Amino acid sequence: MNKELLGTLSLKLIYPSESYTVEIVDDTAIINGTTTKKPEGFKSPPSKQEDAELTPKGDLVHYVISPNETIDQIAGWYTDNPANGEKLLRLNSLQKLEIGDVVVIPNYMVKKKSRMP
Repeated sequence: MNKELLGTLSLKLIYPSESYTVEIVDDTAIINGTTTKKPEGFKSPPSKQEDAELTPKGDLVHYVISPNETIDQIAGWYTDNPANGEKLLRLNSLQKLEIGDVVVIPNYMVKKKSRMP
């Protein structure tokens, strides 16, 4: 590598709450400064919430993947009303939730189509 052509190499690392400048001088990396506020012009990338699966009829499909999930949490997330949990259990012929269960939420109840985190 021709160092005369490139001069001092530097790299700016920008994070939401801090930034660093790394310079390479004589084969040594020097880390300069940090800041506790967002650097000017920094914008956090938008978080893309993945959409949940839908049936051909437009009903939403939720897969139970955690032993801590409750029907009230699922109902609250997708229908904006945790009280719909008991109705969802009946509609899906479930007594209680277990890992691997599939909960179908009818289209008319769905208020949020993004997948529950």
